[in-house]
Amino acid sequence: MPECYTRAMETNTPRIDAHVHYLPPAARAALITEEPYWALLLGDRADRPSPQGYADADRMLADMDAAGIDRVVIQGIYPQRHATARAHNDAILRAMARAPGRVIGFAAAQPLAGTAAIDEVQRCVAAGMQGVGELNPYAQGFTLDDPRWLQFVEACGRADLPMCLHVNATVGPAYPGKSALAPEACYELACRFPEVRFILAHWGGGLFVHEIVPAVRRALRNVWYDTAASPLLYPTAAICALARASSVLHKLVYASDYPLRVYPRTQREPDFRPFLAELAAQPWEASERAAVFGGTLAAMLQASSITMPPGAAPVPAAAALGTIGEHTAVHLIAAAAPDAAALLEHLGIAWQRQDAPTWQQLGQAAAARGLDATARARLIATLRAIVARPHEEP
Repeated sequence: MPECYTRAMETNTPRIDAHVHYLPPAARAALITEEPYWALLLGDRADRPSPQGYADADRMLADMDAAGIDRVVIQGIYPQRHATARAHNDAILRAMARAPGRVIGFAAAQPLAGTAAIDEVQRCVAAGMQGVGELNPYAQGFTLDDPRWLQFVEACGRADLPMCLHVNATVGPAYPGKSALAPEACYELACRFPEVRFILAHWGGGLFVHEIVPAVRRALRNVWYDTAASPLLYPTAAICALARASSVLHKLVYASDYPLRVYPRTQREPDFRPFLAELAAQPWEASERAAVFGGTLAAMLQASSITMPPGAAPVPAAAALGTIGEHTAVHLIAAAAPDAAALLEHLGIAWQRQDAPTWQQLGQAAAARGLDATARARLIATLRAIVARPHEEP
């Protein structure tokens, strides 16, 4: 039995909603004025109103009490402007102060702000926040190979901060808020940063299904999935059964996306209860129920040793690479030395994370570009010599 199940059974597990947003009515005007993407999401469509609801701290706490929810994690909105992130974080901190212990904050951030984004997370952690998110590369205008994003993830990893990412399935019809970030890209991110704990929102866009493959399960050992906005995306009974079949119930955390109205045809106001009741009605075993509805997330947050150091140096890429051969991952070679990356690029061997998966091996990639066994042997020898030369680490 997974450890989180055991812990949940042995303790009086709180009921925790892992994904709500703090959107008091006054926030709407500012977001529409300052954030184009949120202006699109919050605006009423001609055919029907936006399902987004609004609730101040008092309303949220009253709705929590009505639903029997002990704690919530306020996920920061995904801003395009650094100034928006700072202002929103201030609002989250005020909500946390309004109900100490019941409201947990995750910091909003715009990774494109570079060191300013890292400094902002430091400020929020010092004030009591326990994670970072929700982050949405598509809405925020960055790619997963952007150096500023990679630096940001490294900093959060060193601080042992959970990171929540907006993910959705990329197949199917369009809808407001649908991201072009494929779940497979999040797999690559987890492979690159195995020490970082990621919470993939909205069932990870279905990525969890691939955990039926043992090697994928190992690669995603530090990835969890939340159920935010689930009724808008999937039939509840079917998606829960699929999660059970994929053996990921120990990695699933209850989340609502409150104050979003996840049943927009029947739900007129923000309310935790409709989705909570439907999810709770699924055929959970007692240990599963305790874990999904609070135990797993509580264990994750309790296991954190959150500090935000100024920047411990990462292990040099060349030192972590080992001996280059046919089966060496291309991205590891490219990261080990700029000249190696340049040579691979010259040969047409993709290595940027947005262009090539982590599993891509040098021999296979070179053969696909027309290099025979003799040419591949020369390439391997050349790359070994390049990486062995003294060079400055980035």
